[in-house]
Amino acid sequence: MKKIIFTFLILASAYSFAAQKTLRTVEKCRVTSRGMTKDGKRFANCVSLQSGKTFNFTGLVDQTYYKFSKGIIFKVYFYGSGNRNLTLETFDYIGN
Repeated sequence: MKKIIFTFLILASAYSFAAQKTLRTVEKCRVTSRGMTKDGKRFANCVSLQSGKTFNFTGLVDQTYYKFSKGIIFKVYFYGSGNRNLTLETFDYIGN
């Protein structure tokens, strides 16, 4: 019985690692800040104009980092749970 339970737990954990990530979207997100962490990773923060929630994107590439200027509004597509340490997939420029 212990072997069956142990096998089930191993399979369940393997399935959770292999589960497909869900692409999330914020329709209008105004950039509030950007910067660099102590370990050299670039990040940007933006606030949703619909919900008021702040989203933190980390590990931005150079081109994305320089486009994310304070006050610019983007539609953002990203992966991650919660609102911190999110992975930005792509974005569309909306306006100022």
